[in-house]
Amino acid sequence: MIFWIYLIGLCTTLSSLKSELSVENANLYPETLLIYEKETIFETHINFLRILEKNSNVKYSKPIASLNIKKYGEYIYDNIVIMISKSRTIGGLAIDALTDYVNEGKNLIIILERDNSEVIKKLVQKFGFKVATNGISSFADNFNNNGGKNYKIVKVAATNLARLSSVYDNMNIKDKNIMYDGCVIKCHGNDDLIFPLLNAPYTSYVNQKEGLSSNYPRSIGTSSLIAALQTRNNARVTLIGSSNMLSDKFNILSQQTNLNVARNVISWGFKQKGVLQLVNPTHYIQSKDKSHPQYTISQPIYYSIDAYQFNIEKSPKWEPFITNQFQLEFIRIDPFYRLNLNSSQTHIGRYEASFQLPDVFGIFKFSVIHNIPGYTYVDQIVTTSIAPLRHDQADRFVIAAYPYYMNAFVVMIMTWILVIVIMSSKKLKVKVQ
Repeated sequence: MIFWIYLIGLCTTLSSLKSELSVENANLYPETLLIYEKETIFETHINFLRILEKNSNVKYSKPIASLNIKKYGEYIYDNIVIMISKSRTIGGLAIDALTDYVNEGKNLIIILERDNSEVIKKLVQKFGFKVATNGISSFADNFNNNGGKNYKIVKVAATNLARLSSVYDNMNIKDKNIMYDGCVIKCHGNDDLIFPLLNAPYTSYVNQKEGLSSNYPRSIGTSSLIAALQTRNNARVTLIGSSNMLSDKFNILSQQTNLNVARNVISWGFKQKGVLQLVNPTHYIQSKDKSHPQYTISQPIYYSIDAYQFNIEKSPKWEPFITNQFQLEFIRIDPFYRLNLNSSQTHIGRYEASFQLPDVFGIFKFSVIHNIPGYTYVDQIVTTSIAPLRHDQADRFVIAAYPYYMNAFVVMIMTWILVIVIMSSKKLKVKVQ
């Protein structure tokens, strides 16, 4: 009997270890599909392909009709990179199929060029972005370029990168330039889920046609060169407006800056950085070190929660997340309190707050929500109840009142006894007759 118990326990332990390892490997080495149309990328974009292959299992495919991203109703790939511009189709994938793919929490990276096919423009528009819809959009800068008469190769200062530590946490932007030759991306200004990762210089402009033009530019310094969408289910869609930017030639011109930007953007787009997790929510009365299923009004409460971040470039494991942007909301219907969570002095990555419960009873929620651009949306909600004071907890309750309470109950009991005696008396029955 002991042998069978030991064997069952061993099998359970091994299965749990296997599941943990599979989850960890899925995070570290996701399945990635690269859809391309030019064979030359294997010669001109060697460093870019190395970035893709470094932390993921990459499969290469041309946009053929037999291309499929599902098998037995399940998605085969965690990430898809689209690197086509002339093809009229994305293989056998419809635009709706790619939007469904993102709706399931998967990641998509679209690499654009100056002239993009209609299917790519429609796909981009489906996610809330916009590129030139009529012909080629000429993006140039007369003040910041590679020199000569070629204004198309724009020298973008690294200071135009978005100030997002979740994306560019290890970037040295001082005196750095990004070489760029591609299209511009318009982001919908009223969408909080869309944000730029690289902005165009203020001196840049966009014309409808290539070369010099006497017409007024369509836009001046108001567009994005790299932009991103993070949906409410934490799927990520990343748009890179230049395939040339990712080439080895442009990386040499930028002195490795282009490669560093590409590495950070791709790691973020593959959900290998900027991923948060909230665990171990704890709350209790400050005088007792354990959670309570029910509190009473006006009690002093302590609340704490642990935050972790996953960043494959720093360490392939969860590490404490350091920030000052966590808030705790104590909610019934509307928040009664909205408090800043302070870093714990004893535990790195733990955030805590102390407060007094309101003088209102009911069902309440401890709610911690972190919704900052660049980081995954995380929330942690714990429900608890607050009861009113018992009669002996009221401020006006006096222990000396117990004899009076006893007298009241004695009077009620004696009254019932007297009624029973009178109703059962024989003399009373005779008189009544």
